[in-house]
This record gives sequence, structure tokens and C-alpha cells, in this order.
Amino acid sequence: MENNKQKSKVANNKNFKKTNDKGTTDGNDKKRKFDNAKLNTNNNNYNNNFNNNNTDNKFKKRKGDEATKQAKKLLDQFLQVAPKKRKTKLDILQKVIELVEGRMSKQALKPDMSRVIQTLLKYGNENQRSLIYKELKDDLKQLSYNIYGHKLVVKVLKYYISREKDFTTRLELYKEIFFGNMKDFISSRFSGEVLDYCYVRLWNSEERRYFTQEFYGSSFLWNKENSSDSLKDSLDKNTEGAIPVITKNLNTIVSGAIKKECYELALVQKLIIDLFQCAEPDVVRFLAFDLCECGAIPRILHTSTGCRISLYCIAYGGAKERKMIIKSLGRARQDAGNVEQLEEGVNATEINNELLNDDPHNNLAVLAAENSFGSVVISYLFKVIDDTVLMNAKILKHFRKILSELLVHQHGVKPILYILSGSSKFLNIKEAITMFDELDLRTEVLHDGVLTKKGSDKIREEILLSFGPSIATAITENFETLISDPHGHLVVREAVLQYPTNKDFEKVANALKSLLEKGKFDPSNKNISSTLSSAILNSKEGGFSDMAYEVVKGKCSKYIIEKNLSFVISALLKTSHGLSVYNEIKDLQILKGETTDKNIIFLQKVFKTKAEEFKGK
Repeated sequence: MENNKQKSKVANNKNFKKTNDKGTTDGNDKKRKFDNAKLNTNNNNYNNNFNNNNTDNKFKKRKGDEATKQAKKLLDQFLQVAPKKRKTKLDILQKVIELVEGRMSKQALKPDMSRVIQTLLKYGNENQRSLIYKELKDDLKQLSYNIYGHKLVVKVLKYYISREKDFTTRLELYKEIFFGNMKDFISSRFSGEVLDYCYVRLWNSEERRYFTQEFYGSSFLWNKENSSDSLKDSLDKNTEGAIPVITKNLNTIVSGAIKKECYELALVQKLIIDLFQCAEPDVVRFLAFDLCECGAIPRILHTSTGCRISLYCIAYGGAKERKMIIKSLGRARQDAGNVEQLEEGVNATEINNELLNDDPHNNLAVLAAENSFGSVVISYLFKVIDDTVLMNAKILKHFRKILSELLVHQHGVKPILYILSGSSKFLNIKEAITMFDELDLRTEVLHDGVLTKKGSDKIREEILLSFGPSIATAITENFETLISDPHGHLVVREAVLQYPTNKDFEKVANALKSLLEKGKFDPSNKNISSTLSSAILNSKEGGFSDMAYEVVKGKCSKYIIEKNLSFVISALLKTSHGLSVYNEIKDLQILKGETTDKNIIFLQKVFKTKAEEFKGK
């Protein structure tokens, strides 16, 4: 009986489910239908609203695109209008402003429209620039971080803010962008360029101090006796305990900028100099290592400040850092971007083989040598780098390939002249010579307290041993070109002076001797005459002065009168052969009469001086 009741109960449940599924016996069926209908209505309303909004957005976008196109067309018209039609040009600009007004900040993120607004700032009048500034001023900081926006910010600074004559008002305008944001600005590439533009081109000394104060801290005190923004110049005004704290914070800022590869910015370089001059020795050494490791030297050495930083890195760097510098300069230009990859050793051999570029014109060391300040850095390497073998393998091998070009290059010849002479006078620029000879180095930072273990003379001697024959060959092969060149004749002179100490340069001395024997050159050419005179006057015993005397011996009068080479005789009178030459020419009438020839007049003066010296001999 109980089993039959259970079966009957299950059957009733099944029937209830069936009727419930069919919707014939469920009391909530009407409510369910109503809810479904309501849901469908809501969905339809949502879809309709979405479609309407989408249509509005498309319409606005289409309208914006049309305005953009029209603005660019008007700008093309503006550029075609003659400069004298100022009113017409301003009217066109006003129409462009009306088209972009209200959405300039958004448009500034686009490359084409950013240029449009930049043009408005450049050519617009004061009212138009003011209108643009008022719309952009709240977004200038954010725009500074954008690849296209930061260029517009630079134009705002240049054509609007910097033209404010009142110092207080102008400072307030700058503060709206930079105050409290200096550390953020300098740690980003694009914003860093904006900040750097102000630092280099727009700010005066007072504005520079005001904003760079943020890097040193609010407690830092400037030296009011001068206008310099250098940390070193204000050390005396701050307590000793404050400087380590300042340099520690400064090092954090600089390290971040180096990681972002912002070391080419002038303001970053200024802060790097501050650290080199004032920071603790360990901080300085780590800084030099970071700059060498990231391959910064080839990219900054072409400016005065970058050159100074490079010299600091070479001086304060150990053998490892100096090796990294030489290797970074030994690469080709397109290889420089892969420095990090190469230094990390990721398939270094394979990458080197792939990126190896044998074109010396593309080599970073050659390119550096051909720059006014870069040539100072290359010369400094030849002065202090003890590892001359590595130098020969990474740098000098590229010099050999285009030596004939470097010998007549205004700057490329300078490192070669240093190798030959050991003198910095050929660097020409006073600032460069001072840096080269009197760089303010701190002994406590130098490794073992010395700049070089071998000494500069020994290093030059080793370089000449391997590189000298190449120089001598290049000179003799291009002798006629070099002897009359304003830069090449200096190399000829210094090479001749190496003889007889260095026999590799005997063939250069012989080439100059042959030139004197033939006498087939223009005596009025100052490059040739100064080379011959200097080679005679400054030669070592058994050097070129002996060779020149052999040529003119017994023919001094001929060289004075016929060949018009009296400057050679004047030079020989001042050497150990002076008495012999004097006795040979003492009866010449030309030395006693009046003349307008400058060389003869000079010879007469020398002759008169030597006559008193040789009297009674």
C-alpha cells in the first residue's frame, strides 16, 4: 500500500511539472509574460538611445574632421599670402582659431593639428596668442609629456610667456607650469626638452636659480655675490653637513635621468657637473660608471659641457670604465643604439658581427675627432689611456683608413697633432685648452691618486710606435696637398720635427728637403714658408736644419736673390750653421741697401743682430 501511495505522489508531481511547463496551470504565468514584455521594451529603448548617442558622436566627429580639414586649408592659404599683407594674414588666422577653438588641447595631441596651433602662435598677434594661451594653460603640463604636445608647449613659452616684460608676471606664468614639477619634468624625455629649452634659451640667471633650487632643496642657499647657478660656487654659503644630503638627493634625480637617456639635455649635464665637483668620491665613481655603461660619451662630447663631462669620466674612471669608453667610440653610428644589448653580453659576438660597419666615415671616434670639442676628448684619450693596444684596435684602425682626409680637416687633424707634438696649443679654443691642461680634478677621486700610470709621454711614444708609420706614409703620399694646406702643413712640420729621434719620419724630412732643393713653389705661400722656417729653427741635432744647410751651402746668395727664399737663410742664421751662412752672405749688397721686400727687410734685421754676435769670430 505504501509503495502504491509513493508511486501515485511521484506521478502527480510529474503532471504538475508538465502543466507548469506548458503554462496552463501556473498562477504566475501572467506576471512572467508582463515582465518579459517590460524587459523587451527597456532593451528597445536602450538600443534606440545607444544608436542616437552613436549617431551624435559620429556627427560631432564628422563635424570636427571637417573643421580640421578646413583649418589646414586656411593655413595653406595663409602661407601663400605675401608677408606685406599683414591684415589679410591675420584675418585668415582668426578664422583658423574659430575653427579649433574649444578643442585645442585635444587637437594638440595630433601631429598635423599641433603644427597648426604652433603656426597660430608664431604668426598671430598678441590677442590671438593670449586667446590660445588661456585655452591651453590648464593642460600645458600634461601636454609637455606628449610627443606632439611638448612642441606646442615650447611655442607657448617662446611666443607668449617669454615675451611678458614684467619679471614678476613672467615668473608667475612659468611657475604655473614648472613650480613643484621640476623633478617630474626632468625625468621624462619630452617634458625634459621643454624644461631644457627654458633653461638654455629663455630663463635669465635669476629665473634659473629660482627653478633649479628645487633640485637642491628649500634649505639650499645661493651665493649672492655672483649670478652662477653652479653648486660649487655656492658651497661656502651652506653648512658642511648639508652638502652630502644635497648631493645624495641630486644623485637620485640624475640617475633617473640617465636611465631615461636624458643625459643630452643641458640641464641634466649641469647637474652631472655639480655631482662631479661636489659629491662624495664613491658617488662620483658610480656616476662615471653609469655614464660609461650606457654609452653616453659619444652622444654628449660635441658640446662644451658634454666635453667636460667626458673628460671627467675618462679621468675618474678606472680601467673598466675607460675600456667601455673606447669600445663605445669604436662602434659605428648605427651600432650605438645597441650598446646596452652588447654590454649585457646577449649574443655579443653574433651582434658585433651583424652590426660591424667598416666605413670609417660612420665611426663614432672619427665623427668625434671631426668636431671641435669631440677632438678634445679624443686627444685626452691619447693623453691618459694606458691601454694603447685597445686604443689601436678600436680607434686608430679607423683613423688609418681616412688619414689623408683627417690631415686636412679643421678638427680631425688636432688629435694627430697632439700625438706628434704632445701639446694642447693645436686645440685652438681657449676653453678647450684650459679643460685639457687644467681640468679641476679631485685627487681623492682619482684611482690611486694618479691620472695615468704610464705617464703621457710614454703613452704617446707607444702610440707613435704603431701609428707613426701610417702618419708618415699618409704625409708623403699627399705631400704637395698638405704642405700648402692651412691644417695639413702643421702636420708636416710636426712630423719633420720627429726626425731624427723617430726614423719613421725620415721620409717626410726628405720630402721637405726635396721641395727646398727644387724650389718649385710659391714663396709667398705662408703655409709653406712657415713650415720650412719652423722645421729649421726647431729641429733636433742632426735633423732638418742640417738637411736644409746641405741644400743651400755655397748657394745662399742664389736662394736669396734668384729663388726669393730669404726666409730660409734667416732661419739658418739662427741655428748652429749661422756662422757659416753669415760668412757666405756678409758681402751681399742686398743686405745693405734699402728695399720694400718684407722677407729681405727681416733678413737684414737678423743679419745685423748676428753680425754683432759673430764679430771677431
